[in-house]
Amino acid sequence: MNIRLISALCLLLVLPNVVLAADHIKTVFIEGDVKFEAHPDRKGAYIYIKPGINLAQFDRIAINAIEVFMHPDSPYKGVQPDDFKAITNTLRQVLVDNLEPTYPVVDKLGPDTLVLKMAITGVKLKEKKRGLLGYTPIGLAVSAGQDKVSSRVTLIDAAIEAEFYDAQSGERVAARVDETVDNEDAKSWSGMKLILDDYGKRIKAALDNAHAK
Repeated sequence: MNIRLISALCLLLVLPNVVLAADHIKTVFIEGDVKFEAHPDRKGAYIYIKPGINLAQFDRIAINAIEVFMHPDSPYKGVQPDDFKAITNTLRQVLVDNLEPTYPVVDKLGPDTLVLKMAITGVKLKEKKRGLLGYTPIGLAVSAGQDKVSSRVTLIDAAIEAEFYDAQSGERVAARVDETVDNEDAKSWSGMKLILDDYGKRIKAALDNAHAK
């Protein structure tokens, strides 16, 4: 694999282009036996890159709905499904805004399409103290899910798992696991939004770099 291709893929995975072999990594979202490699300076971050992959073949991207996996030891598990849906829709839109219009985000898969699957895993929440007026009446539309959840619970820990597939072959192109988001600024839904914004920028940069060859 040439140096420029390695650099492009490392941008895609939000990691520098120096990695070390890693032991087996436990995942709850990414399936199969993936040979991850660990970054020497970022504890808990691991990547996989398919040998010989050429990102220049991809002109469009399909982004699956972001999934959320609660940690079994989370102090609070009472977030409503509609709230999580509103949050993940917001996070997905951050990726879309970074990629379009250069790389259209599509629903129909084709030979030029890269598929991104992502999950926020190991989510631990802590309920905030609130008075009677802090409760949302039943039937109120969820128009600002992120703000609504943030007013009731604190995000105290989370991890990120992401993988990229060739839509035509179905083969995994790359994968990324952050076992814990240990940056204190990221331990909030707004912080998670900033992380996804960075993911989006780096995915676009990787595709730009590959197409510029």
